[in-house]
Amino acid sequence: MYRLRLHPEDPEAFIVFGDVARSQGRVTEADLAYKQAVNLCEGYSKNDFRKSRMQSRAYGGAAIVAESRQDWETAKQNLTKWSEFSPNAAAPLLRLGQGEFRLQIWPCQLHF
Repeated sequence: MYRLRLHPEDPEAFIVFGDVARSQGRVTEADLAYKQAVNLCEGYSKNDFRKSRMQSRAYGGAAIVAESRQDWETAKQNLTKWSEFSPNAAAPLLRLGQGEFRLQIWPCQLHF
């Protein structure tokens, strides 16, 4: 809370709030915190590397919240953004594949 008062434009506090709320099953609070973090990341310009890492964490958290609500379309959007900010990470791509499976988006149709 102290950090938030000192630097209200810094998204990291909202990411941490989201992480804590999600770990405690408070999905609505987590969703709001991650959305605020995503919004704040857009205007953050102090450190590009840190901004990219925070965007990755914010979109990742938002995706996990959407998955827990079985909101596959929102999850897909957040997972796509997460994978853009973490191009070498397997987790967003794995989750994206699972989400597309749930949405029944098939890259090809198998015929036997």
